[in-house]
Amino acid sequence: MLGISLTQGRYARTARFLAGAGLFLCVLSAGPAFAQAPGTVPPLEPAPSGLTGGVEGMLTFGKFSEDYFLSVGVGTTLAFSDFMVGIQAPLKIRVIDNKPDGQPWYREEDWDEPSDWTRILRFFQYGQPHDLFYLRLGELVSSTIGHGTIVGRYYNTLELDHYHTGLSTKLNLEQGGAEVLTNDILVWNLVAARGYVRPFLLAMEDPNPILGKLAVGTTFAADFLAPTRVSTETTPEEKQPTDVAWFTGIDLELEAVRTPSYALTPYTDLNFFATRGTGWHVGVLNELSALKSTFELRLEYRLLSSRYAPSYFNTLYDIERVAFLPLPQFDGAADNPAVPKQFYFQEAEGLKLRNGFYGELFANVLGLVGLGGIYEDYQGADNASVTMRADLPEIAGIKLAAYYTRRNFDGFSELFSLDDALLVAEGRYRFFGPMFAYGIYSITWQETTDSDGFKTYESDDSFQAGVGASFSF
Repeated sequence: MLGISLTQGRYARTARFLAGAGLFLCVLSAGPAFAQAPGTVPPLEPAPSGLTGGVEGMLTFGKFSEDYFLSVGVGTTLAFSDFMVGIQAPLKIRVIDNKPDGQPWYREEDWDEPSDWTRILRFFQYGQPHDLFYLRLGELVSSTIGHGTIVGRYYNTLELDHYHTGLSTKLNLEQGGAEVLTNDILVWNLVAARGYVRPFLLAMEDPNPILGKLAVGTTFAADFLAPTRVSTETTPEEKQPTDVAWFTGIDLELEAVRTPSYALTPYTDLNFFATRGTGWHVGVLNELSALKSTFELRLEYRLLSSRYAPSYFNTLYDIERVAFLPLPQFDGAADNPAVPKQFYFQEAEGLKLRNGFYGELFANVLGLVGLGGIYEDYQGADNASVTMRADLPEIAGIKLAAYYTRRNFDGFSELFSLDDALLVAEGRYRFFGPMFAYGIYSITWQETTDSDGFKTYESDDSFQAGVGASFSF
């Protein structure tokens, strides 16, 4: 599965972390056959009916921040009919304590908040997003509301030092439905909800088959604790203020074609970012199933006002809400830090009306190979974004996977600049029975403070290598 998500650059390195801590489910990926990977493509080996799952244990050595740790973990994934549950027990033991030294023997940041203890239940899931009823509790991976134009491919796993237990649920009835998402059931700062109806099915007993497939929806999404700034002169002793970043939207879609092998769904969304900006999206979703393979192709045109951001709550939002981009009016200034996303769209000067295109393609080939990507580009400089993901099958005992995201770049020459991108690369080699060697390289994001005392994030290369054993049952 190769995911391509496009929006703001400078947080490409966030992509690396995302893959390291969230996309690859940290050190412990329990039950590799059923682990939920990023992207909307389902797991490559979906759990069959009946009780099944896997158990995996790993021992790795690697670097986090300035220190080196021995990581021990055991995890399991169980599936029974429509139910799936993932459980993990990770522990990082500090073996090399570099400056600043004097830290505890374990990585204290993993267990210093009440929410951190909920990480033991990695996820609980019932059904799939397109089923009559779907619910997922715990880690949210590539969660989307509606067509993804407000909340698109959101992950709640970016923050290495803060664990979030999220909730995503959907109800899909013939005459309408609803979907709700929150990033953390203990905090509830990000909340999104959408309801939709098929009006002709409600109003008529036997409507025209085409009219009966027309759906009308409305969406509300908000971060009720979005960080902002009053001034770059604020002292470290002053608490960083928050505000509400909220969106509303209306949408239409028509399932024009639906056969066992092909579906065609044109749609349009009109969204409002508080009283600041407006975005209009027009797209078409194609779904093809053939020869035990599935393909999803989405093409979308976007017309965006100056203070509107498409898919505002996106893959990297948990980082962008704190550290988005520097204000353009201060380009070249010696001290021009990245500011919170809410503050950026409130204070940035020189923003203009723009239009552009968004495209994504995901393929699951024969249930063995996952490839996918998203690319978007708009008028003006630094308005392109890309995300890619690949999962390759095990060949001669070797299995490889990679995830890459880069945001806010200008031109193909900057497409693979690792200094401004998120990259995760993972490899396994099964050398004897259930035993395998393991290695992963990623960029992680850790909380820090800038020169004005405001919370921000710094990226840091990290790696892990070790051995493990995996059992399926």
